[in-house]
Amino acid sequence: MTANLVPNNPDATMRPETMRPVMRRAVLGLLVALAVSAAQAATPDAAPDSVTHHQFKVGAASVDFTVTAATLPLTDDKGERRAGMFHVAYTRDGADPDRRPITFVFNGGPGASSAYLHLGALGPRIVAFGADGTMPAPAAKLVDNPDHWLDLTDLVFVDPVGTGYSRPVGDGKRYWGVAEDLESIASFIDRYLTATGRRGSPKYLVGESYGGFRAARLPEVLAENHNVTVAGLFLVSPVLEFSLISGDALALLPDVLRLRHGDGRGAGQGRALRPGSVPHRARRHATRRCRPARTLSRGVASHRRARIGDRAI
Repeated sequence: MTANLVPNNPDATMRPETMRPVMRRAVLGLLVALAVSAAQAATPDAAPDSVTHHQFKVGAASVDFTVTAATLPLTDDKGERRAGMFHVAYTRDGADPDRRPITFVFNGGPGASSAYLHLGALGPRIVAFGADGTMPAPAAKLVDNPDHWLDLTDLVFVDPVGTGYSRPVGDGKRYWGVAEDLESIASFIDRYLTATGRRGSPKYLVGESYGGFRAARLPEVLAENHNVTVAGLFLVSPVLEFSLISGDALALLPDVLRLRHGDGRGAGQGRALRPGSVPHRARRHATRRCRPARTLSRGVASHRRARIGDRAI
């Protein structure tokens, strides 16, 4: 990534006709995100925390949860408030905080609030979709989500600074950058864990699109700057190599060339691959089938790419 938080518009290729049903679910949260954006205040002054109690289905049982919608302040070294980060947290009542996992969820963009994954995929209530996963016409309805994650983990849906209800103080320049964005989310996680007594919980991250890039880099920032260890990551349609999104086919070349390691053609590296062996067939598959498939036009040759992807090496 560069210092610019929007290097190549990572969501530019996420058109409805190319999305799988799970992504259609996530993107449908845009209906809610638009409403949220319209209601945003110009200042970081936040409404009081909202704490409510609900029962959600976990298997055949109804389980009690506390749902908190709140804004956690981010401060500088002098203790002055610099931003407020809005989040919605689902916490199972009566669970052992040292054993119950906690998962922090954020979308991408960058510039997207967590409404996409919250009300489109992972939360206990989501926007209703058609039987084939298509988006409904307005006004969308909320329905119970049988595939929520609350049977596995507590969930904290996080709006990064500048998205949703998370607002900076002033112009917010201290948050407009890759490293700055990562540090603000890491600071939020650190402060949230301390405030809620969850530092001993197994901690997970979920990131979608640019959020996948965030999730991949956050463990290092959390460990080095905040003494927080992450137990695992879930990357949902992550954007990890922006040059591929921009259509630069040559960006694949270094990875393809690395496949030659060990084939006996390098400067004394490795050993020759026996023709017909699994490594030999894997290399041929990658260079003769996968590489051309990755560079084919999306619209013209999707059927060809599908056939290549289905072929065994």
